[in-house]
Amino acid sequence: MPDATGAWFEAAGRVPLLTHREELELGRLVQARQQWPDGPDAAPTLVRRRGLRARERMVTANLRLVVAQGRKYWPRARRAGYEMSDLLQEGVLGLQRGAEKFDPSRGYKFSTYAVPWIKQAMGRMLDHQGGAVRLPAAVGSAMTRLQAGALRWEELEPGLQRRVRAAMRLQRMLSLDAPVGDDGSTLGELVTA
Repeated sequence: MPDATGAWFEAAGRVPLLTHREELELGRLVQARQQWPDGPDAAPTLVRRRGLRARERMVTANLRLVVAQGRKYWPRARRAGYEMSDLLQEGVLGLQRGAEKFDPSRGYKFSTYAVPWIKQAMGRMLDHQGGAVRLPAAVGSAMTRLQAGALRWEELEPGLQRRVRAAMRLQRMLSLDAPVGDDGSTLGELVTA
């Protein structure tokens, strides 16, 4: 693995783990921001700052979870052409989402709650099959099922049909294999020249 990824692994191991009491307190601060009546960004400055700092602390203290899941997903990610850093970044996004959704009153450990969010983020990245534009999960899933013959156009609701058509047009436009010249040259050939 590249040196930067190794340094990332090492840094993740240096951050001390949270105690159960710290997890609960940080979770409450995050929830105070997340559950503000008019939304997290409408919370008073103090509540917003405390919530964001608490989320950051929960994430940094649990980066080991991202590393552990990243190692499990790495063979699949490598085959799909991704770098380990891409996989880890997606895992961190899942960890952040897990921290925002974590409800300390339910009695679960944060790590137990966060792992499925990390897996979901990494899995969605790998299911996305690369590409320059990230698609919403419903659109990507519908495109995959349509291409596999597991779904028919008529089965899609009209709004989803429009979004899938737009994504398919965009996908064709962004293809490096698309012919761009009269001589049959492709965008990819022109970029690498």
